[in-house]
Formats: sequence, structure tokens, C-alpha cells
Amino acid sequence: MLLAYFSRAGWNYHDGGRRYLQTGNTQRLADMIGKFTGCDVHRIEAVEPYSDDYDAHSGAGLRYRAHTWTASTPSSS
Repeated sequence: MLLAYFSRAGWNYHDGGRRYLQTGNTQRLADMIGKFTGCDVHRIEAVEPYSDDYDAHSGAGLRYRAHTWTASTPSSS
């Protein structure tokens, strides 16, 4: 089984407010699921990295940039 996810660190919502996260919320959840289930976990990364600024990623901006997403090649180890 493979769990592929997209997550963005930086300024994010956390515990009802905003704070700077070194690891994005979805990545934290994906890591927990991977440890619990033993599945392979793979991060989907944008070709052009997103800014740390949460407000820079409105719905319109995400729709515009969606075509630039790509999956990196998982390691063979």
C-alpha cells in the first residue's frame, strides 16, 4: 500500500490559530498513518516550491498552480 500526500510547511493553521510549522499538518498526519499501518509514505512536491506565506495561496492561486505539481521519484531502497 502507498500513501501519497501533499503538505506545505511555513505559516499554517494550527490549534485554532496561525503559527510557523517546520513540518506541514498533512505531513505529520501521513507520517502517523505510515507508522500505524506500515505502508509506504511518499510526499508529492510542487515543481515550484510554495511560499511560507499562507495568504499567498488562495483558492485561485492554488487552481492556477495545480498543473505544476509532480511526484518525485521514490528511492529504490
